[in-house]
Amino acid sequence: MSKDMLSESKNKTYKIIKKGRTFYSCETCRERKVRCDGLRPICSTCRNFDRTCNYQEIAVNSDVIEEIDLINKKLASINNALKKIEKLSKSVDNPMAHARLSFSSKLNTCLHEFVSINKELNSWNSDSYNSDSNKIIENSIDKKIHVKDKKRYRHKIDSEINLLLSKSALELGSLDIDDDLVIQVIEKISKESHLYLILSKDHIVSRVKDNTLPLHTKLSILAIGSKLFENHVFLNNHLYICGSVYAEKAFEILTSDLSHPCIDKIFSALILVGHYYAVSNLSRTLFLTDLSVKYAYLLKINTMDASKYNKSRSNEDWISLEYKRRVWWYLYIRSVFIGVSYGSTNKISLKDVAVDLPSNDYYYHNYISDTSINVYNVNLPPKINDNEIEKRDKLHLLVKAYIILGIASDFLNSTRIKLTNLPENYHLKKSYIKERIIKFEGSLRYHYSYLHLDQTTSLPKKRSPELLQSRTFLIYFISLYTIKLASIFVNMSDIVPYSLDPEQLKRSKVAKSICIDKAIEIMTLIKLRMNSYKFIIANITVFYAANISGIILTNSKKIADHPKIQVIRESLKYVFILFKKYENCLTILYELDNSVKNTNIILKKSIEANKKFLKLFPELELSQITKKDTNLWFIKPTSSTLAYLCCSVNINSPVYKYIFIQNWFKNEVILTRRSPDEYKMHSPVHKFTCSEDVAFLDLGSHCKPEYNESNEILLFKNSIKTRYSPVNYPNIPYSLPRDQNLNIQYETFSFSGNLITQNIFNSHIEKNQNIEQNKKIKHYKKIKQNQVIKQS
Repeated sequence: MSKDMLSESKNKTYKIIKKGRTFYSCETCRERKVRCDGLRPICSTCRNFDRTCNYQEIAVNSDVIEEIDLINKKLASINNALKKIEKLSKSVDNPMAHARLSFSSKLNTCLHEFVSINKELNSWNSDSYNSDSNKIIENSIDKKIHVKDKKRYRHKIDSEINLLLSKSALELGSLDIDDDLVIQVIEKISKESHLYLILSKDHIVSRVKDNTLPLHTKLSILAIGSKLFENHVFLNNHLYICGSVYAEKAFEILTSDLSHPCIDKIFSALILVGHYYAVSNLSRTLFLTDLSVKYAYLLKINTMDASKYNKSRSNEDWISLEYKRRVWWYLYIRSVFIGVSYGSTNKISLKDVAVDLPSNDYYYHNYISDTSINVYNVNLPPKINDNEIEKRDKLHLLVKAYIILGIASDFLNSTRIKLTNLPENYHLKKSYIKERIIKFEGSLRYHYSYLHLDQTTSLPKKRSPELLQSRTFLIYFISLYTIKLASIFVNMSDIVPYSLDPEQLKRSKVAKSICIDKAIEIMTLIKLRMNSYKFIIANITVFYAANISGIILTNSKKIADHPKIQVIRESLKYVFILFKKYENCLTILYELDNSVKNTNIILKKSIEANKKFLKLFPELELSQITKKDTNLWFIKPTSSTLAYLCCSVNINSPVYKYIFIQNWFKNEVILTRRSPDEYKMHSPVHKFTCSEDVAFLDLGSHCKPEYNESNEILLFKNSIKTRYSPVNYPNIPYSLPRDQNLNIQYETFSFSGNLITQNIFNSHIEKNQNIEQNKKIKHYKKIKQNQVIKQS
């Protein structure tokens, strides 16, 4: 890490932290030259002075930004050249135009211009340079046109130009696209992207044919769909830029009329979020996400199923309502991803949601193409559990996985700056989230039982290429790594050495074991799928899962006596292979790769700095999972490893103040230390792995919730009247969507909140009484000793 990033003085003028050519700080604070603390989603300085905070933490290397600008300029030049070629090639049929223009010279000039631009673009990466189109054109340029061969030449040049245009029209962003090509793109998406779960092929294609699909939606679909086609001629090394022309045009249309919200605008904006995040245009990513949330609340889509009278009168009416539901949950998934990638809490509160989970996937996608299902009852009963849902219904599982991921990331990000001042119900909330993860993973295994899954890792025992390439496994793949990432999030804060309390040290040991296992499972799963998996731009969360796994594995690779050390090192190696493999698809992978490497650098510095202090804290053995796990782990208590990059490595940073032991004497960590007798009661037991069922206990009996399956009376009432039972938990700010799919029997449980609060309160009173009594005894003994000395 550079000296600029490591050096910062409290007394000197604040300097922006610089890493390479990337700056990390709030834009407003940078302009005013004041300190930026980097809090999400608005820094403290901007909050105090009521300023607009444009925090530019997750940025890309300036070289990449310049490269994107150059590619956009080249694309504009190529499109202009192609338009000239197409126009001149058609003008040959007009004898008057042919008489006025020197057709041969003008066409050859345009073709030469096109070839030179194409060569320049692909010369940036000559290893995979595809010159098929150049050969097609070059073979035609130097040929002399004889009068007798005019018709043959005209036919040849027209066919070659049409071949070039048809092959690269999507790639280059040609706006002269007919509806047939749009339908081809929709069919491509329906086969290779989980976006098909939102986008019903029958529904969208019928709207294309009826001319009822807005232009901005067509362009948004083309922006993403153009990335999925194989054998790109020009942008095979810069796939993230593919579809930029369509995205820019769609964005222009959306922003030209912001005062009229509709469901199609929300859908278009959410599709564009995937493209702009791929090119690291974060301002547009946030703008489109916020715009979609605002539109959804204005249209009251978040409460569309709150009324018991809101039933579909026909199957066509149900299709329209189901489209809205799926767009809403697509918005929720995007919002969760933004929170995970920025290290912030979700802007959509589940307390405000009364939307049924998606259902009847097969009918939604095939209600036109499959004539055998014309008579189909789409109105589900008020309550239904996962055992009764069809095996081919997938989206409701994916939504559930992201709901849990959102709850886990919110839990982590909301406590990241107050680890030493946690709320009283902190362990209760954590136990609730862990239990929910266990329940969902069990239901996921049940739903996909035909895949012959391992009961411990949930990975398929039989891994044939046909299975791994199937669309069925794609949804299971996304849901599984999402829920495993949530499991890491809920345990990450326990690894941070913010307390020397013996119970917390034991929790740290359990959390380490769980995170190692989950990180290995995530990378094993990604490796299985990626070997037979074409990159899908809509699925960016997989790289953040790999990034978090890389952070965990970087810390655990130092444990030489761990029984899984070889698997740990192989999994960590594949993290970098994955980022390298898809760096042409996402510019943000450069930063994700660097964050893992920077973690290793800081970890090495902390190991060197902590050598002389480790012997002073023998109680740290309680947090060791093996005898050689002697070093502190460097884990940022946030869902995004790119957070806090604006901070220098010093005691004032909420990230770095715990990793260096010498800082403990200057902050609250040393105050959590107990007497030696309390540590002697706990003998360290080195346990290599730990199941989620054991971890759920949190190693503290007073934190374990009591369940009463027969008691389904919930304490808090929702403000929205709905036909579903309200789902809330005492002292827990997270509630589930009020819909029939989420209220399944084996996920319904309640806490005896008063009893837990009383137990916690009593335990604190007893501990305080014992401390006071010990102080009095010591004081009395000291007085007696002084009296004896005076008498003698």
